[in-house]
Amino acid sequence: MRSPPLRWSDAAAILVLIATAGATAMVYPSLPERFAVHFDASGTPDSFYGRTLGAAIVPAISVAMYVMFRVLPVIDPRGENFRKFRPTYDAIVLLTLAFLGFVQGLLLAYNLGIDYPQNALVLGGVGLLFAGLGVLFRRAEPNWFVGIRTPWTLSDDEVWRRTHRVAAPVFVLAGVLIAAGAFLPFPTEFVVGVAAAIAALVPAAYSFVVYRGRDQHETDSASG
Repeated sequence: MRSPPLRWSDAAAILVLIATAGATAMVYPSLPERFAVHFDASGTPDSFYGRTLGAAIVPAISVAMYVMFRVLPVIDPRGENFRKFRPTYDAIVLLTLAFLGFVQGLLLAYNLGIDYPQNALVLGGVGLLFAGLGVLFRRAEPNWFVGIRTPWTLSDDEVWRRTHRVAAPVFVLAGVLIAAGAFLPFPTEFVVGVAAAIAALVPAAYSFVVYRGRDQHETDSASG
């Protein structure tokens, strides 16, 4: 299958990449030599890189993600299905790149000494990512790379579609829980862990139940 032609969404994605890299280049001379790249649950940096590597790592990951997203429809054995939900797929790409740009903005702000409500912004961004992906996954057609990929969704298109209809509100709920984590009287890692478990386990369990039900129905029909 030929690589799909560039679309308006590709132009938008490239603009996001340029904005992320451009903002980094603008403030680069003011960044410290030790660039904080990771933080513990209390918001204290616990991992540092040199200024160049620290400032470049998220923009580099963003570019790599964009290239990967461009390649996936080409190498997927069910690549023709991407055409059926291409606007949704494009939105998933843009949402992912925008989230990475947001993360880079937070990293730059911290390393420039700008004070901001770190916990609330980080959890809010992750929560919006979960919720946005949930809404978009609802429209995803069967494929091997994007969506709820379990042995049962990949084996039966009807199980795929029913699972994604259920997964959409589950992901939104998980996103709301994560975003609210900054204001709940529980450790942040606990809230995020519970929300991630809900988003992962509920759709997976549902896909298994639906698959077994359909398999049993087909067995009963054949024996009848």
